[in-house]
Amino acid sequence: MSRSNEAHLVIRTDRFEPRFFKERYVFNVSEYTQPSSIIGTIRAKSFSTKSENLRYFLQQSIIDGSQPNRPSMSGNSGDMYEFKIDETEGSIKILKMLRYSDQHNNNTKYFTGVVKELSGWQLQSHVEIEIYVIDINDKIPTFKQTYYTPQISEDYPLNTPIINFTVTDDDARNTLNSNITLDLIDPYGKFSIYNDTRVSTSNNIQAYLIAKERLDYESLSPLDRQYKLKIIARDNGQPQSLQSEAQIYITITDVNDEPPVFKENPVQKTIAENAQRGTFIVFVDVVDTEYNDSVTVQFLPTTQYNPFRIITSPGGGRVILEQPLLPDREFYNLTMQASDRLGHASQAQLLITIYDVNDHTPRIEQCEQGMIIASIRENATVNTAIIKINATDQDRGLNGEIQFSLKGTNDPQQDSDMFSIDPDTGVVTNKKKLKHLKSGFSEYTMTIFAQDKDPSNSRSTHCILKITVEDINDHAPVITSPARDNDLISIKMEKRVNFNYPVLVVRAKDEDSGKNAQLYFTLESRTDCSNGIQYFVIDSQSGVISTRSSNVNNPINLQIKYCLVVKVCDSPDDGPPKCVERKIQFQLSQDGFEPPFWAPETALTFQRVMKVVELAQQNIVIDTFKASIANDSSKKVIFEMEPFNWTCSNVALASEKPRIPFLLTPDESGRNIARLVIYQPIDADPPTGCTRYQFKIRAKNAAMEALSLESIYEIEIVDSNDNIPMFNVSSYRAQIYENEVKDNLLRVQAEDKDIDPKNRNTTYFIRCANDGNQQNLQYHYNSPLSNSLSCQGIVSIDPETGWISVQRQFDYDNPADRRFVFDVFAKNILPSDRCSGQNTKESQSQSSSSSSGADANPTIQICVTEHRVPVIIEVLDRNDNA
Repeated sequence: MSRSNEAHLVIRTDRFEPRFFKERYVFNVSEYTQPSSIIGTIRAKSFSTKSENLRYFLQQSIIDGSQPNRPSMSGNSGDMYEFKIDETEGSIKILKMLRYSDQHNNNTKYFTGVVKELSGWQLQSHVEIEIYVIDINDKIPTFKQTYYTPQISEDYPLNTPIINFTVTDDDARNTLNSNITLDLIDPYGKFSIYNDTRVSTSNNIQAYLIAKERLDYESLSPLDRQYKLKIIARDNGQPQSLQSEAQIYITITDVNDEPPVFKENPVQKTIAENAQRGTFIVFVDVVDTEYNDSVTVQFLPTTQYNPFRIITSPGGGRVILEQPLLPDREFYNLTMQASDRLGHASQAQLLITIYDVNDHTPRIEQCEQGMIIASIRENATVNTAIIKINATDQDRGLNGEIQFSLKGTNDPQQDSDMFSIDPDTGVVTNKKKLKHLKSGFSEYTMTIFAQDKDPSNSRSTHCILKITVEDINDHAPVITSPARDNDLISIKMEKRVNFNYPVLVVRAKDEDSGKNAQLYFTLESRTDCSNGIQYFVIDSQSGVISTRSSNVNNPINLQIKYCLVVKVCDSPDDGPPKCVERKIQFQLSQDGFEPPFWAPETALTFQRVMKVVELAQQNIVIDTFKASIANDSSKKVIFEMEPFNWTCSNVALASEKPRIPFLLTPDESGRNIARLVIYQPIDADPPTGCTRYQFKIRAKNAAMEALSLESIYEIEIVDSNDNIPMFNVSSYRAQIYENEVKDNLLRVQAEDKDIDPKNRNTTYFIRCANDGNQQNLQYHYNSPLSNSLSCQGIVSIDPETGWISVQRQFDYDNPADRRFVFDVFAKNILPSDRCSGQNTKESQSQSSSSSSGADANPTIQICVTEHRVPVIIEVLDRNDNA
């Protein structure tokens, strides 16, 4: 059975009204919107005609509240005069400017929109229209009063209202435009605003000004004694907030509750350790605005030593030094109290730092005798610690810290090339491996300097350091004559040979020194060489082989070749000796030579020490030596001089001998005479001078294997006063406060390199700038025409110690008194040997002959006996002017 689908078509013949596109229209319009502005448009659709045949109208709306969510109200008939609708377009325009008002409650407009068909079914329909007037932020928050002038005392209770004030904003309630915020401009940080929320609303603020911290009359300007505040009220409207302000001037009345107050706490001051009793230290300022005329300033009692005193003065107190400062105290922490007549008091700390004055020169502890002696073994490695120099300085801080330096063996102004010193620890080490040399150059003399670290006026001292390189026995003896084993030596002798007759000298040397180089000779018996040991003996010291005394009746056979074994050994302090042997063959024949012997007067010469003056002239004969062979003046005697020991301040190089200023020359008139002459200038003073020489004076015959005789000859150099005292700094500087007289402000010291103490005795004197024309000063021996122990009564000097004292007060406020410069001179007490007799004439002659050049200065003579150094005294300002 088939089934079919059915559809029903219902055709209605009813007519429909035009329909609005929205069920309800809502429009917003801001107050102050310009007339003729379109605020919105209503539109409808017709079911019987075209849209252009529709017309739109506004009607006053009457709402009875029967519809849900709609208030019950009647439209204001006046509202119809505020808006107009375009009949064809449906656009609504504003006819006049609107104002928002909370008071009249007329901020919402209710209308009915009507649309009518002009053709077709000619029906109409209605729609509800609501227009809201929107508030614009045009009302400024307003203070009820904009100027407040309360008067309260400085002890006014905290958190208690001082003033109350009201601020309102007439913009729309409960909106940002009327939401008020209060800001307090309080540069003192003592006040705050209390908002009474019990009665305040967002647009009506009831608030109070309270003090949150104690008020202070004394801290305010004496002109008005007021706290000046400002309260700013601003809303939170958009796009721009509005604000207004109120001024508050709070006058404060005084209450006597303030103690005297120190302007500065702590009070800090730095003074010199050599400040004298009565010295003004500092003025402490005290302020008491209520009873300033009766303030007392004093130190609080303390168990510590307090050398200071406060003298109460208007406005505070003067601190002076009443008792001497403790020498080991660097800091004083004292409590001061200022009190008024009512017992109000305050305290402050006075912190006084004692700074060190560099008035002590470093002292090298090991330099009690003027020289430090140390030693190092010649096999020591590089950087071996030789000696530690200890120095002390009684100053403090940098003034008491010492750094060492070493001026060396070649140039006293340059660092040593052989040794170094740690600037901080004072440990002396060797830069190179050292060698002990038999020539005697195994002593190094240099100068140790100990200098403090005062950056402005350092002080230093020095000491001579002598380092001896100790020999080790690292060389074996070497037989130099006879030069080889088994050489046959022919020795000529006289016809009659006596016992103990010297026939041969064995010579040997050892590159070591001291006992390591002391050689002794012996004869050894060997099967291959023994026929001579019963006839001959050898001197253990000189190596001279002589005939035995026991063979007087057993004459030596001149036809026999004799053989001897000579053994030469050294004599070390420790360890086995080193030895060498030489096999000697010799044959005696007649007509030989005897060794020379000294003339009696010459033999006496070797028993004394020859003293030679340092400034002795060259080419002067200082001694004569005579020797002969068997009283026969026709036999030639050869003289030799060998330096083997000396005492010098320094040497140029360790591998060279010092300069020997003496020469041994044969006398032209005789074959057996030699003369010792001075052929170079003599210098005994540091750093390169020598004070003692020892020579081996040797006389020998002319044989091939010469026999000789030698003796020790010693020369001592007598110091001459040929050096002047020299200052080791280019200038001296010192500081002194104005209005101060001070003994022993500064000490100058000059060094004289003469070795004789009486030649080093120095005196000091002053020459001032106005003692004469400084540019034309003449330096004459022992003629201090302008010398003085004082300078214009301003400064004086102790001639023995060099201490300079200030005798007159300076005034810093006088520009001419801020710096005082004068010259200090040092000279020997004894007359200079260089400026006396022939030396002066020669110097003057040289001066005359050299003064003809373009740069000649005839007013300055060569013979200078003084040394000058400028002294600069700088005056420091004190707070002594109001």
